[in-house]
Amino acid sequence: MTFYTQRFLFLAAFGWIAMPGLAQDPCDTAPVFASGPTLVCSGSSSTYTVIEEPGVAFYVWSIGNTFYPPSLDPFIEFEWNTPANEQLCVFAFCTDGSETPQNCIDIEVYAIDVIDPEPRLVCAPDTFGANAPGEYLIHLVTPEGCDSIITLTVTLFPEGPVDLGTIYLCEGDQWELNGDIYADPGSYTVEDYLPFSPWCYREMTFRIEPISASLVSIQSIPAKQKTALPKLVPAGIPPGLTPEFTWTGPNGYVSTQMSIHPPAEGEYCLEIRFPFQSDPVQSCSIHLCQVVDFPEPPETNDTPGEADPDGSDGMKPWIYPQPASDQFCIAWPQADLHNATWTLYNRWGSLVQQGSLDHGCAALVPPAPDVYALVLVLENGTVWSTPLTVQ
Repeated sequence: MTFYTQRFLFLAAFGWIAMPGLAQDPCDTAPVFASGPTLVCSGSSSTYTVIEEPGVAFYVWSIGNTFYPPSLDPFIEFEWNTPANEQLCVFAFCTDGSETPQNCIDIEVYAIDVIDPEPRLVCAPDTFGANAPGEYLIHLVTPEGCDSIITLTVTLFPEGPVDLGTIYLCEGDQWELNGDIYADPGSYTVEDYLPFSPWCYREMTFRIEPISASLVSIQSIPAKQKTALPKLVPAGIPPGLTPEFTWTGPNGYVSTQMSIHPPAEGEYCLEIRFPFQSDPVQSCSIHLCQVVDFPEPPETNDTPGEADPDGSDGMKPWIYPQPASDQFCIAWPQADLHNATWTLYNRWGSLVQQGSLDHGCAALVPPAPDVYALVLVLENGTVWSTPLTVQ
């Protein structure tokens, strides 16, 4: 079946049959386009019109292989959605049953670029050109006649003063702000341009603090589980710094972890390296050491208790040192202190701390100086209590 036969059947299905004797002047020439753009923008609509001729029953429009229903009007409207090169064609059926040649025009559909640039920051009360802070849609005409849309966001940077916070410096280091050098500890208020975008001229305040060994320390943290050892952690490091840690323990043990678990005794040293504020390649170091050494128990107990009036049954339980600070130990030669647990109460009966003994000793998180009640429970169920003075 030829294309023309298909169109004839399509014409018959449309309901029009030429009647003999009713023919007008034949329309044997191709329709002539009277108006309609050949360069269009994606997302736009356009109307195309042909010159109306006598003897035309209706027009058939097509784009590529897509045919549209016959139209009695000599015009049609199209919506262009995607960029492409299209061919728009039209022919006419005449009242005598004939058809005209097809006429086509080339349509070029251009894309519309949507650009979203970085937000523009302006200093209060300034503006970006004539634009106050906000969001703007700016249309730029391209040579093809299609607009490109730029979405511009203008953000207002608030007016000062601005607190730059604390600047930590190593000994001998210095900090530079817009060409001015600061090295001495203290608080400063300056009027200058901010050292970051946008370059607003504002009042700024900041404080210079030196990094020294007095800022940091080694803190002993008691174990959360009864069978675990306490751990050593660095404490007092100023916020905002990213130091590097190196632990050195007994037997030359070196660790770069944030903390290590010490055994019963030995010397542990912590090296903390802080990068220079003005030169990150360099750094300054702080070397801290702490001796983990449990006190030796007394050799004898010359003060018999009520349960041992003459001392013949051996040494009674002995707690040392008294007063305690960060640890305490218990000596009880006749008792098995393995798996023994302890609980510390204040004078109002409230629980302060609890844990288990390790080699007869325990780390103590220093509570407020006072006299506390220490309750010791052995693995066999024996309970012993004694006052514990904390300084």
